[in-house]
Amino acid sequence: MKDYRANPSALVNYIKGVGNGMAEYNSFIDGEHEAPGLFRGAGAKLYCQSVGLNALGYQGILDSWIRRYPEKEHGSLDSMPLSEAMVYAMRTTFPCPAAAPAPKKGK
Repeated sequence: MKDYRANPSALVNYIKGVGNGMAEYNSFIDGEHEAPGLFRGAGAKLYCQSVGLNALGYQGILDSWIRRYPEKEHGSLDSMPLSEAMVYAMRTTFPCPAAAPAPKKGK
Protein backbone atom coordinates (compact mmCIF):
# COMPACT_ATOMS: atom_id res chain seq x y z
CA MET A 1 0.00 0.00 0.00
CA LYS A 2 2.91 2.34 0.59
CA ASP A 3 3.72 2.49 -3.15
CA TYR A 4 0.06 2.93 -4.06
CA ARG A 5 -0.44 5.75 -1.61
CA ALA A 6 2.66 7.48 -2.98
CA ASN A 7 1.56 7.26 -6.64
CA PRO A 8 -1.90 5.73 -7.25
CA SER A 9 -1.94 6.38 -10.99
CA ALA A 10 1.18 4.25 -11.52
CA LEU A 11 -0.66 1.14 -10.34
CA VAL A 12 -3.94 1.43 -12.28
CA ASN A 13 -3.22 -1.64 -14.43
CA TYR A 14 -2.28 -3.67 -11.36
CA ILE A 15 -5.53 -2.65 -9.64
CA LYS A 16 -7.50 -3.64 -12.75
CA GLY A 17 -5.76 -7.03 -12.78
CA VAL A 18 -6.50 -7.69 -9.12
CA GLY A 19 -10.10 -6.58 -9.58
CA ASN A 20 -10.58 -8.75 -12.65
CA GLY A 21 -9.04 -11.70 -10.83
CA MET A 22 -11.45 -11.33 -7.92
CA ALA A 23 -14.40 -11.03 -10.31
CA GLU A 24 -13.25 -14.18 -12.13
CA TYR A 25 -12.98 -16.05 -8.83
CA ASN A 26 -16.55 -15.03 -7.98
CA SER A 27 -17.79 -16.25 -11.37
CA PHE A 28 -16.22 -19.67 -10.74
CA ILE A 29 -17.94 -19.86 -7.34
CA ASP A 30 -21.24 -18.98 -9.08
CA GLY A 31 -20.69 -21.84 -11.54
CA GLU A 32 -20.59 -19.59 -14.62
CA HIS A 33 -17.81 -21.48 -16.41
CA GLU A 34 -17.55 -24.60 -18.58
CA ALA A 35 -17.52 -27.03 -15.67
CA PRO A 36 -20.69 -25.99 -13.84
CA GLY A 37 -20.59 -26.85 -10.20
CA LEU A 38 -16.88 -27.69 -10.20
CA PHE A 39 -16.17 -24.76 -7.92
CA ARG A 40 -19.62 -24.32 -6.41
CA GLY A 41 -19.36 -24.75 -2.68
CA ALA A 42 -15.59 -24.36 -2.84
CA GLY A 43 -15.81 -21.24 -0.72
CA ALA A 44 -17.63 -18.02 -0.20
CA LYS A 45 -17.64 -15.26 -2.77
CA LEU A 46 -15.18 -12.48 -2.04
CA TYR A 47 -17.92 -9.87 -2.45
CA CYS A 48 -21.42 -9.62 -3.92
CA GLN A 49 -21.51 -7.09 -6.73
CA SER A 50 -24.03 -6.89 -9.53
CA VAL A 51 -22.34 -4.40 -11.86
CA GLY A 52 -19.12 -4.63 -13.83
CA LEU A 53 -16.24 -2.33 -12.96
CA ASN A 54 -13.32 -0.95 -14.90
CA ALA A 55 -9.92 0.08 -13.52
CA LEU A 56 -11.17 3.50 -12.44
CA GLY A 57 -14.13 1.95 -10.66
CA TYR A 58 -11.85 -0.38 -8.70
CA GLN A 59 -9.52 2.50 -7.93
CA GLY A 60 -12.40 4.69 -6.71
CA ILE A 61 -13.60 1.92 -4.38
CA LEU A 62 -10.08 1.39 -3.06
CA ASP A 63 -9.52 5.12 -2.53
CA SER A 64 -12.84 5.43 -0.70
CA TRP A 65 -11.97 2.50 1.56
CA ILE A 66 -8.54 3.98 2.32
CA ARG A 67 -10.16 7.26 3.39
CA ARG A 68 -12.46 5.37 5.78
CA TYR A 69 -9.82 2.93 7.10
CA PRO A 70 -9.28 3.50 10.83
CA GLU A 71 -5.47 3.46 11.02
CA LYS A 72 -5.65 4.53 14.65
CA GLU A 73 -7.35 1.21 15.45
CA HIS A 74 -5.71 -1.13 12.95
CA GLY A 75 -2.28 0.33 12.28
CA SER A 76 -0.72 1.70 9.13
CA LEU A 77 -1.80 0.48 5.72
CA ASP A 78 1.75 0.82 4.41
CA SER A 79 2.67 -2.82 5.07
CA MET A 80 -0.62 -4.26 3.75
CA PRO A 81 -0.41 -5.82 0.27
CA LEU A 82 -2.47 -3.89 -2.27
CA SER A 83 -4.36 -7.04 -3.25
CA GLU A 84 -5.42 -7.58 0.38
CA ALA A 85 -6.63 -3.99 0.62
CA MET A 86 -8.64 -4.54 -2.58
CA VAL A 87 -10.42 -7.54 -1.01
CA TYR A 88 -11.31 -5.50 2.08
CA ALA A 89 -12.46 -2.58 -0.07
CA MET A 90 -14.68 -4.74 -2.28
CA ARG A 91 -16.15 -6.69 0.66
CA THR A 92 -16.92 -3.45 2.49
CA THR A 93 -18.51 -1.87 -0.59
CA PHE A 94 -20.38 -4.96 -1.81
CA PRO A 95 -21.09 -7.13 1.24
CA CYS A 96 -22.79 -10.45 0.69
CA PRO A 97 -26.06 -11.06 2.51
CA ALA A 98 -25.76 -13.28 5.54
CA ALA A 99 -26.89 -16.84 4.99
CA ALA A 100 -30.35 -17.58 6.32
CA PRO A 101 -30.26 -19.63 9.51
CA ALA A 102 -31.02 -23.30 9.12
CA PRO A 103 -34.57 -24.25 10.11
CA LYS A 104 -34.91 -25.75 13.58
CA LYS A 105 -35.61 -29.45 13.82
CA GLY A 106 -39.27 -30.35 13.97
CA LYS A 107 -40.53 -27.13 12.39
